Amino acid sequence: MNEDVNSRETLLQERDALRRELAARDSLDRLTAEALGRIKAETATPELLREIVTLLARGTGFDAVGLRLREGDDFPYFQTKGLSEEFVRLENSLCPKGGHGQPEPDANGQLPLECACGMVILGRIDRSEPFFTEYGSLWTNSNTELLRVRPELRDHIRGNCLAAGYESSALIPLRCDTTTHGLLQFEDKRPGMFTPQLVRGLELIARHLALALSQRQGIEELRAAGRTLTHRVSEGTRALGESEERFRTMADAIPQLAWIARADGHIFWYNERWYAYTGTTPEQMEGWGWQRVHDPAVLPAVRERWRTSIATGRPFDMVFPLRGADGRFRPFLTRVNPLRDADGRVSRWFGTNTDISEQKALEAELRQREEQLRLFIAHAPAAIAMFDRDMRYVSVSQRWLSDYGLAGRNLLGRSHYDIFPEIDERWKGIHRRCLAGALERAEEDPVKRQDGSTQWLRWEVRPWYTAEQAVGGIVVFSEDITERKLAQQALREREIQFQKVFQASPAPMAIVSFDESRFVSANDAYLRLTGYAPDELIGKTTLELGIWDDADTRRRIRERFAAGEQVVDAEIRLRTKDGSMKSVLLSIEPLEIGNRPHVLAVTKDITERKLAEERLRLSRDELEALVRERTRELEARNAELANLSAITSHDLQEPLRKVQVFGERLRTEYAAALGETGRDYLRRMEKAATRMRSLIGALFDYSQIATNPQAFAMADMGAIARQAALDFERTLAATGGRIEIDDLPWAEVDSRLLHELFHHLFSNALKYRAEPPPLVRVRGEIVSEGGHPAARVSIQDNGIGFDPRYKDKIFQPFQRLHGHTAYEGIGIGLAIVRRIVEGHQGTVTVESAPEAGARFVVTLPVSQRA
Repeated sequence: MNEDVNSRETLLQERDALRRELAARDSLDRLTAEALGRIKAETATPELLREIVTLLARGTGFDAVGLRLREGDDFPYFQTKGLSEEFVRLENSLCPKGGHGQPEPDANGQLPLECACGMVILGRIDRSEPFFTEYGSLWTNSNTELLRVRPELRDHIRGNCLAAGYESSALIPLRCDTTTHGLLQFEDKRPGMFTPQLVRGLELIARHLALALSQRQGIEELRAAGRTLTHRVSEGTRALGESEERFRTMADAIPQLAWIARADGHIFWYNERWYAYTGTTPEQMEGWGWQRVHDPAVLPAVRERWRTSIATGRPFDMVFPLRGADGRFRPFLTRVNPLRDADGRVSRWFGTNTDISEQKALEAELRQREEQLRLFIAHAPAAIAMFDRDMRYVSVSQRWLSDYGLAGRNLLGRSHYDIFPEIDERWKGIHRRCLAGALERAEEDPVKRQDGSTQWLRWEVRPWYTAEQAVGGIVVFSEDITERKLAQQALREREIQFQKVFQASPAPMAIVSFDESRFVSANDAYLRLTGYAPDELIGKTTLELGIWDDADTRRRIRERFAAGEQVVDAEIRLRTKDGSMKSVLLSIEPLEIGNRPHVLAVTKDITERKLAEERLRLSRDELEALVRERTRELEARNAELANLSAITSHDLQEPLRKVQVFGERLRTEYAAALGETGRDYLRRMEKAATRMRSLIGALFDYSQIATNPQAFAMADMGAIARQAALDFERTLAATGGRIEIDDLPWAEVDSRLLHELFHHLFSNALKYRAEPPPLVRVRGEIVSEGGHPAARVSIQDNGIGFDPRYKDKIFQPFQRLHGHTAYEGIGIGLAIVRRIVEGHQGTVTVESAPEAGARFVVTLPVSQRA
């Protein structure tokens, strides 16, 4: 949580720093724009200089601003704001005074310039020093610190600035090419008043001012020279020659390119700067030869404007590029004024070309900065809008448009209250107070919209100022925090719900820090499980309390969880407060609290279950021992039963064989003596003996199925059924019947017993046949029984059927639905079928009705191991 607060504080500090930087940049740009506007005006030079000093003093807010201008060899103050009279008196002259109180030249006969102002004006600086700029300005935010670090500088300064208490100082030369017109001086007793951005802005103003002074000085000198030339012409040829020579000297000395043309525009003279810049000769430039140094793309417009001025006699004023000796084109401000004779006719044209490439570069830089500011606002990652005093949009960011559903709309110049007519008086009051100079902000503010919804905003409204330090309007910074607010509310609700569920859960739960295993929270069920009170558990570690019974188990579970493995129902043992052990199932879920990993430990007390399982295990072991003992007894009895069955079968059949033998002898040797009645008794006796022998054999077979182990193997049940059908070829041929067998499933069976199963079912179907020829259909499929595959086989016949009430009786041994004389048989076949099916862990059912045939369904598992 503390990290979230720190992060938020950092963001707020960065936001405030950004706003201060934007405000400073905006204020400097407005100051620069107003200064350049005044420099371009036609105001007289002295008045212009006073306006500039006043503007800089007001726009920067420094304690003192001064302007030094060249006056002979010295640079006294021309205008000051904030400098005391005593300071101006002491610092007015930069030239050292001799004993007579007048400036004293040095050994070379030149007047030196003292103090830091003199160093900057003369350019005696080392640009590698951090307190000098590339342009040649000096600036510092602490004179005291600068002299402490660089004490040797004291030898070059007078010390009056330090004596006056000025800490922040800047000296910016008014320099155009190699000509220095003067110096701008800024002083403030507060340290830290300058930034590189502010110094560059002041240098921009200084450059433009120096350029304007050069242009004005050149024009004034040329105009004065022109007037002198005209006067000399009227006085005579000799004086004219002297004047022309002086004019040429002056014209060659000015920093502009200059030339003179006849009334028809034919140029007959250029100053030396023209030839030096263009690298041409007088012969090349004669007349209209100037066209060769013009940009061909612009030349037609220049010619047209020049011809218009020649025809009308009006001055020519135009900016166009001229090619220099290095082949590069640079922009020049060209101004041409007519010289008229006593009759007012144009007798000459005097023109100057002023290199404004640096000015153009500075203007381009200013436009670039303005565009950067516009792009910064437009693409800032915040909703920002700038308004004028009438609440009309001046600038707006894309985030503002998107946050307030205005994407794609052009708001510039439109009233904010027209765009949002639902704005209430509270917001209008905020706007009015900020337009009066106040600053207001809110971290969380609910705003009702027209659709009835609530929008949460974090906002700040502050005024912005013009160059005259008047409120020009307001800037509104806002951020739509509705989603964050709703998320916070939802989070709080979820936390409340979690706490309710956490505490009310019957499952023992605890929240533990992962790194220290320290208890953060525990519900009542967990406290009851461990026997601790809340103050005895919360804040303690599991190691301190000795909760874990086994340290290795704890280590393995932590390693599994740290590796990303899910821990669910891990069986562990916990030690309670009274020292007793609890068996529990532990499940762990990851949590993050305050950017730290925690775990939610959910336990389930299985102590009673473990005790019950132990009791059950003991009972199961006893039961298994008993079962094994009973199994051995049963196997022994089965063996005895099998032996008894064999002995009984053999011993019972032996007397029957003798009865049958003696009966056959009576029938063959004494038939005549027996008479008809005697022979009938003999037949009945032989038949009864034969049936008795069959019963004994069937009983033996039935007992053998129960006692002999089966030989299970995967086999084709269809092949076994077709083999069993071959047993009835003679019966089928005699009766015209058919046994139809489809493809049957494979299954793990005892093939010998399955053959006997099909034999008894086919025999049963053919035995109880009706008048039509018998028909037996065998079908099979794989089905699911208890989640395991099973082979299901149905045997359908068209016989006489039976009453479904007897469907269970027919599977009992020796149970018959018909008398002995109606159908042969002893009633053991279907009992053997059921015994075989049960030996295969299967089932057998039958469906029938009188005269409707019967359908036996046998279901056996595909695998005996399932």
